[in-house]
Parts: sequence; C-alpha cells; structure tokens
Amino acid sequence: MRSPTSLTTETVPSIYQPVPGAFSRTRRFASLRKTRAYGHFRKAKLALWYRIQDVLIFFDIEQRLVTEDRRIFETIVLPSLRDEPSYKHVLFIGSHWYTRWYRAFFNEDTYWTLDINPQRKRFGARKHIVDSMENIERHFAADSLDLIICNGVFGWGLNEKAAVERAFHACHCCLRQGGLFVLGWHDLPDRRPFPPGETKSLKLFRPAILEPVGAPRIVANDEYRYVCDFFVK
Repeated sequence: MRSPTSLTTETVPSIYQPVPGAFSRTRRFASLRKTRAYGHFRKAKLALWYRIQDVLIFFDIEQRLVTEDRRIFETIVLPSLRDEPSYKHVLFIGSHWYTRWYRAFFNEDTYWTLDINPQRKRFGARKHIVDSMENIERHFAADSLDLIICNGVFGWGLNEKAAVERAFHACHCCLRQGGLFVLGWHDLPDRRPFPPGETKSLKLFRPAILEPVGAPRIVANDEYRYVCDFFVK
C-alpha cells in the first residue's frame, strides 16, 4: 500500500448490467411501508428470516450477495488486504448474512467484527462487538489495529455528520501509524447523506493506493455507484 501525493480515481470494468429502474422501483412502496399493518408484517417476516438464517449457520451454509459492488469488494479488495502480511489485527464494521464468510480472509484470532444491531451478532466473527462505530475506542486501545474496514455503513445507518465525524475520528485513533482505513459507500442521493470527503476527521488520513488497482479509489460502473476509498494513517 502506497500513499500518493494527490487523489486519483480508477474505474473498475463492470460485468454487471443492471435492469433500468430496478433501484428506483423500491421507492414506489414508500407510503405502504409507513402503515402499521406493514410494520407488523415486516416484524413477523424478519423473525422468520432470522430463524432460517440460524438453520443455515448451524449447517455452516455460506451465502453471498451477487451484486457488482460485492463482486468488486470480494474479488479485488478483500484478497488484496488478505495478501498484505502487515494487516494482522483487523476490525470489520457492519455485519450481515452476506458478510459472514469474510472471516475466511483473516486470522480468526485477530479478526473482530462490529455492528450496532444485536441480531446481527450471528453473522459476525468469533470476536464480535455489539456497539456503534462511534464507540470503537471503548473496545480497542489507541494505535492497536492494523486495518479497519467500513463497508456499507456510511449512508446505511451512519448518516448524521456529527456521528460520522466521531466514527472516523475513532478509527484514526485506534489505527496504528501506517494502518489502513477502507471506506466503502454508494454515491447515490439516497445513500450519500453528504460527500464523506467533507468530514474533518477523514482529513486526518492520507489517501493510500491499493496496489492491484493502482489508485486510492475504486468506482464501480453500476447502478449503485459503489465507491471504495483507501486511507492510511
């Protein structure tokens, strides 16, 4: 991982051809989702879904989300991080059913996951933390982590600027000198509360070049406008 003198971008060729309007169709039922009946239905459906997930976990059946952003993250980003021997103590922020198998990329003795939702502990690492990204200093000493990965959290729950400032600042404090901060997000109006580059705490880092890409940023050519930025302390 190298630190550049100026920020450049690299677009990764996409093999995914999105269906036109597929993302926008999810907004059509916004009014229905606000009804009480839909709330009860969603709660029951979610409970059943978690039961199914527990069965899949019991039989150690891995699941993957087949989207272009995940393809890039899982075939380019994660393997590159795995192959860097200096990244031993790793914190992955944001757990879900499709991230459970990510533990295969790292040493389980020095790999932690963190998510604010207690229900998602089942998808985390053996060393899982239930808490907000803003509070990682409660769990890790200063300069103790080699790598922090925050993928699909900014704009998906971590939205308020003050909270983002605290979260990024906490990451900077817990990373060792030369440690890497990976930020994956979606450059869409619905999922970009503000440009992350506007945060003061992110300016504490320097852009870092991911060697296989040759740039400190990956921009996916898909409907979800996935962006993955790399920063070094």
